[in-house]
Amino acid sequence: MIVRCQPGDRDDVLSYLGTDYGKCLYFYLDLMQFGFESPEVSVWKEVDGDRIAAMALIYNTTAHMVSRGGGFDAGAWADLMRRMGVKLACAEASVIRELAKRLSGRADYGMVGHLAEIPADVDRSGVRRAEAGDFEAIARLLHDNAFYDTKADIPTIANQMRARWARGFTRNYVIEVDGEIASHICTKAEGDRLVVAGGGATSPRHRMKGLGLRVFQALAYDIAAEGKEIYSFYYGESATAYNLRLGLAPCCEWGRIFCL
Repeated sequence: MIVRCQPGDRDDVLSYLGTDYGKCLYFYLDLMQFGFESPEVSVWKEVDGDRIAAMALIYNTTAHMVSRGGGFDAGAWADLMRRMGVKLACAEASVIRELAKRLSGRADYGMVGHLAEIPADVDRSGVRRAEAGDFEAIARLLHDNAFYDTKADIPTIANQMRARWARGFTRNYVIEVDGEIASHICTKAEGDRLVVAGGGATSPRHRMKGLGLRVFQALAYDIAAEGKEIYSFYYGESATAYNLRLGLAPCCEWGRIFCL
């Protein structure tokens, strides 16, 4: 039976999630940021006798699901996600493989990366924090690196990124070469104990110079100095190779379904 969690269940939810954050990153981060009070968030659990078989946090149209030990009712969860209008479901790959049998859509599989060690010597030459006027160039760089659909509107992307930056939801690091933003990395989400890094891109004209590693290590060093762990998500061979070069070793096989 799947039931909706209430504010009084917060400690039980956190206990179920545990501290293996690689398997519940956005569930944990969204719960910490929005709690149970936000109308955009709902938290659900499947109860099987005295056992919790699975939990999910649904934020707008995205579901983040966790199952410690499996044995959940994938059909019931698929029904709930359809009723709630979920467009994207994310979880460990083993969970997504079960949901994919019951949800129509495209499933992708990749990895959660975790940075285990921060280099003692970090070369910060040329690295700086992004400023408000940088986001058009950052959006263009990400667009050119296929982070967005080819028809995506760059000014709109820039405004969205700038708004998140201005509200303190993300921090962006760049390297500028000859007046051009040549490399970029950012935090996609931050919490009290961890961050998710992403948006790593380097201009084709400046690749193979170590800029991507340099800008990432500057970000990583600052995050680690705050006592936080660093994670990432990656899909596909090129993204996997890039993350491994940065030291983001796989800690969990991950999956997502783009629901129809």
